[in-house]
Amino acid sequence: MEKWYRFCQIIGRTLLCPLLIKKEGFLPQEGAMVVVSNHRRYSDSPLLGIYLNRRVHFLAKKVVFNWFLIGWLIKKSNWALPVAKGMPNSLREADEILKKGGVIMLFPEGTRNKTDAVMLKFDRGFARLALKNNVSVVPVAIIRRWKRFWWLPRGLEIFICPAIPMDSYSCEKDLIKNVHERMSLLLG
Repeated sequence: MEKWYRFCQIIGRTLLCPLLIKKEGFLPQEGAMVVVSNHRRYSDSPLLGIYLNRRVHFLAKKVVFNWFLIGWLIKKSNWALPVAKGMPNSLREADEILKKGGVIMLFPEGTRNKTDAVMLKFDRGFARLALKNNVSVVPVAIIRRWKRFWWLPRGLEIFICPAIPMDSYSCEKDLIKNVHERMSLLLG
C-alpha cells in the first residue's frame, strides 16, 4: 500500500510541479497530528497528498470511493478513510493512525466551499480528534491566484502554519475558533 501512495506522489509531483508557485512551511517530521485545510476544489485532496512532506491519511466522504479511477487509486494506495454519518469505524481507524504517530488530514468545513465566503463554518470533528488523542493541529491554506485550466489551478500557493499544541485547549469551541481565525487571516 505504501508503494502505491509513494508512486502516486512521485507521478503527481512530476506532472503538477509547474502549477505550484509557492509552498511555505513543512509539516513536523515526527509525531501524530491532525492537518486541516480549506476546501474549494475536488483537486484539493490530491494536491495536498502530493505536496505535503509526510504520508497523510485523508478523511473522505464514502461516496468518493465509488468514483471512477479516483476510487480505485484511493483504495489501492490506502490514501483515505471513508466517513459518513453512522460510520464510527472510520474515526476509530483515525484514532489508531494517530496513536501510531501518523497524520490525519481533513477539511473542517465538511464540504467544498462553493460560496463567496472565505471559509464556511467549521465542523467540530477535527477538534474532537485532536483533543481526544492529544495531538497538534496544523492549519494549511490553499490559495489559487489565477484561473483554472480544466480542474487544475494555475498559480497554486500552499501555506503550512506552525503546529498548534493541545496543551492550552480544553474545549473544542476554543480550538475551532483559533484555527478558523488563523486560516481566515491567511486566506483573507
